[in-house]
Amino acid sequence: MEFINWCNQNQGFLSFILSCCTIIISIIAIVISVLNTILQNKKKFSIYAMFLLDENEKENLRIHIVNCGYKVLGIESISVMYKKMHISPSKNNDNNKTLMPTESMNLHYSVDRRYMEQIEYKELNRDFNINIIDTYGKKHKCKRIYPAI
Repeated sequence: MEFINWCNQNQGFLSFILSCCTIIISIIAIVISVLNTILQNKKKFSIYAMFLLDENEKENLRIHIVNCGYKVLGIESISVMYKKMHISPSKNNDNNKTLMPTESMNLHYSVDRRYMEQIEYKELNRDFNINIIDTYGKKHKCKRIYPAI
């Protein structure tokens, strides 16, 4: 009963507490809105590469690209380099392609047999560089190439 009488006598204090709660809730709503906007505009490719060491395979470097973002992304250019030498793609590769969110694309490259003989598993990620530039100009790099026999 005493608390109710105190609140009736000190209306300014109660208004101060309510306005502080309103400001805190507004700040939380703004932060959530900004984070949601950033998440919706995320642009990211996930790049996986596998190097097949089978002698019967003509196209022995397989690259799998997935659009992990929430926007439509186009591929402007793809470069595959071995020790700073550019490797040209096989005939069926389409470098200028647009990928919808969660859509994937597979590319096949032929690596010359003389390079395959020199490759060691430990040096695979150091010697091969796979870079993709999207239509927004952002560069995506394949971080790891997996050997498969």
